[in-house]
Amino acid sequence: MPLRLIQLIPFLLGTALLTGCTSGVRPYDGVVGFTAIPQLSSQYRYVDEQRKGQAFVVAQLRKGCAEQLNIAAENIQLDQLDVRPLTGRVSQNIQVPTGVTLNGESFQTDRQTVYGQDSQTLPIALIEASARCVISP
Repeated sequence: MPLRLIQLIPFLLGTALLTGCTSGVRPYDGVVGFTAIPQLSSQYRYVDEQRKGQAFVVAQLRKGCAEQLNIAAENIQLDQLDVRPLTGRVSQNIQVPTGVTLNGESFQTDRQTVYGQDSQTLPIALIEASARCVISP
């Protein structure tokens, strides 16, 4: 292998790795993500866990607007930016003991707990950023 090709391999691997890691803004899944606000023209919002912070949520909102308008994020201006905390609810499946089965003879009985599925909703601390996305001059 020529020396030049050997020197180029780490660069190509690094580029492929970085390209594979870049992805779009997370779409809204009912709890967190980026979505348009249907009743307001060119208004969008991004919701995520509160622990991620205001700067992260605003950056994701700008990135989502850039994807929607098909331009660079640096060219997006967030007009009427509103950032506020929310409390959401997340559904979670849990196993609930429903009974006991007995296996074995009368002197040596194994007891085994039987579980069933149930669901419950839990509160989650969220932060929402919403704004009108404008292309900056």
